[in-house]
Amino acid sequence: MAKDMWKACAAPRLIVVMLGLAGAFSFIGPAESATINVAPKSSGRDEGSTIQDALAIAQPGDTIVLSPGTYMQDFRSVRDGQLGKPITIEGSLASVVKGGGQPRVIEINHSYIELRNFTVDGRFERANTKKSYRDKLLYVIGNTPGKELTGLRVLGMDIRNAGGECVRLRYQARQNEIAYSRISSCGRFDFLFDDGGKNGEGIYIGTAPEQLGGRGAPDGAIDRSDRNRIHDNDIATGGNECVDIKEGSSGNIVEKNSCTGQKDPNSGGFDSRGNSNVFRYNLVYDVVGAGVRLGGDEESDGVNNDVYGNTFRNVGVGLIRAQRAPQGKICENISQNNRVVSTSSISKTLDATGPCDGPKATADLRSKPAASSNRTEVAKETEKGGAPLSCRPSVAGCVIGRLEGDDRNRIKIVDASDVVLRGHHLILSDAVGPDGKAMPLKALAGKLVRLEYTSIEKKRFAGAKIIEVVN
Repeated sequence: MAKDMWKACAAPRLIVVMLGLAGAFSFIGPAESATINVAPKSSGRDEGSTIQDALAIAQPGDTIVLSPGTYMQDFRSVRDGQLGKPITIEGSLASVVKGGGQPRVIEINHSYIELRNFTVDGRFERANTKKSYRDKLLYVIGNTPGKELTGLRVLGMDIRNAGGECVRLRYQARQNEIAYSRISSCGRFDFLFDDGGKNGEGIYIGTAPEQLGGRGAPDGAIDRSDRNRIHDNDIATGGNECVDIKEGSSGNIVEKNSCTGQKDPNSGGFDSRGNSNVFRYNLVYDVVGAGVRLGGDEESDGVNNDVYGNTFRNVGVGLIRAQRAPQGKICENISQNNRVVSTSSISKTLDATGPCDGPKATADLRSKPAASSNRTEVAKETEKGGAPLSCRPSVAGCVIGRLEGDDRNRIKIVDASDVVLRGHHLILSDAVGPDGKAMPLKALAGKLVRLEYTSIEKKRFAGAKIIEVVN
């Protein structure tokens, strides 16, 4: 269905052309809205004009029309459109923008912009080397502190061949729409040329915590790129997630898309590290990772997400890989030819294919797996004597672990209310005791402790307080 709707949206519209006085552009339409026609320089028509030149004069309600041909140009938005009067750039799928040398082929910094029915191709030369690809194809980022970027519509586009992510929405990008488009061959640097990373999303929404304030953002505020709608797209990344939603971004709806070609076993066709996002009525097939991965950096990240009505076929490591709880409505998904349905402890508490009114339709079981494991794993650690430890449910951050006697003061997590931490090492650079005084960590080497903390930053505990010690 997405493919048929994409074809319908991609049909070019007929226009009447009148040459402008300068010969750089042609205009039609009433005074309150103009059509600005642009052609590639190699065509011999409208010689000297560029898409950027057209954007410099376009006003709310104007439409820039790209003639068929190849545009070796980058461009960036200049001003906001208005609600009901967007600034529109449209063409045909034979209008191919390949960039002019900048890492971002198209950068949108303003609201109420529409991109319709043309192609963005990041592979700008016939050779197939790392240097043959642009990095980002469509990069949407607000550039005014505290101001949201809204009203962007990306419709009927063909976006392909990115070194990194194909499409990025970040810095307070809210209530935007990407629909009826094809997005393919993302992440060429890492997934084709083995550049050492895992960057290659089809659509990347928000900002990872470690990137806040960087890469063009006007400040370091949490990126609340919320309530965007991604629907009726055909996405074949050949890299990483078809849609990846980062911490801080919520209320996004991802529906009626087809997703394939994802190649990272530790992620999924779709991924939400943010809260309260919805994945519904999608087809996910032939991916290396999970169908949908849920969970972010902190315990409070990547929770309360809904995943229902999707079809998962030939997915690598389970339909739903939930690494945080509670989750929202996880139900009525269809599993076809999948060897594994659930992988993580939280996912196994769910019935991802069961009815939405069933007893396991939501993952609100944060305390239950942890409580069971506290009795089992910690009991094993204390068989030689000493009372077993348990975390207080009222504490936000708590682990039970054995301190290693090395120079890094590592702590082996024996059990935790967060099952993702269990079995891992984290660094405890300093801590205080129940009396608030500094604890001599080397003296505690090899001992089991109950540790409460405020956060985990770059694999180090922050605000650590040792409450109990068992020999």
